[in-house]
Amino acid sequence: MKNELKIGKHGIKLTEKDKVDAILAQVNGRASKFVANRLDVERAAKMAEARLEAARLPQALRVGCRVEFISGGPGAKAYEYAAAGTMFQIVRAREGWMLVDASRTSVYPRQREKLTITVSAKVAEEIKERSVEDIRVAA
Repeated sequence: MKNELKIGKHGIKLTEKDKVDAILAQVNGRASKFVANRLDVERAAKMAEARLEAARLPQALRVGCRVEFISGGPGAKAYEYAAAGTMFQIVRAREGWMLVDASRTSVYPRQREKLTITVSAKVAEEIKERSVEDIRVAA
């Protein structure tokens, strides 16, 4: 492929807007309706950060958390076929979120966008402990 861009081993910082735009443009090709753009990537990072904040997870433990985002499909029931969508993954580094993967995927009618956060077992245990630290069981 000519002039094919690649995401490096450590990803692309979301502050490198031109690079993020270029990667997504390459992945999306001519599709423009149900695909993700840089604003979706930034929104996914903000949503993930908010969820991790709500879980009372310290900044240091957020490093390594991975987010997978799949764009939503057509809203109309009458749309019968799969459409081109985008799947991307971002990972939390010390400096902020990094785009580490982006690919084209199929999205289906009435399919909502999906954001999934993956954490290590140690981080999951920390989240569990913090979620119940203010709760006491009555006798």
